[in-house]
Amino acid sequence: FHIDNHTADEVTLSWDYEHNKDIFFQIFRNTEDKESCTEANLISETYNTSFTDIQLQSGSNYFYFIRCVNNLTKVKSPFAPKVVP
Repeated sequence: FHIDNHTADEVTLSWDYEHNKDIFFQIFRNTEDKESCTEANLISETYNTSFTDIQLQSGSNYFYFIRCVNNLTKVKSPFAPKVVP
């Protein structure tokens, strides 16, 4: 995935994935590099291939992790490589 837009208080992430009505994406945001991805830092689930995270704190570092999930089987992919805005 990559960063499409980045301002002091928001970031837009996007990624390429062939459309599949049974696949959705989980997006996690951490404030530390090695922090685990848990329900506590799950910020969105979406069927879209982009996401805008808003109301970020200027000067803070955020680490994003995205994975796809099959809605029928609940199988989760490995996380995509992280991007730091």
